[in-house]
Amino acid sequence: MYPSANGRPSVPPQILAAAITLQALQGLSDFETVQELRGDLRWMAAFGLGLHDMAFDPSLLALLPRYLARSARPTGYSRLCARS
Repeated sequence: MYPSANGRPSVPPQILAAAITLQALQGLSDFETVQELRGDLRWMAAFGLGLHDMAFDPSLLALLPRYLARSARPTGYSRLCARS
């Protein structure tokens, strides 16, 4: 999600997909979603993270729709959001 060395480290797409899915299922805010990821071992296991792996910043979840809207195939994300 971020270019090379001039920004934050990239976040694997499967991590973002899991975050969006669990966020929608649990009805959590962006901040609450990342807090769960940082503190709940079940969430860490679902995301495939180890005990010492760092979670991403909550602002990424807020910016994600904008990044995806500018992508080559934005309609898939729009359909996903319309269902929730």
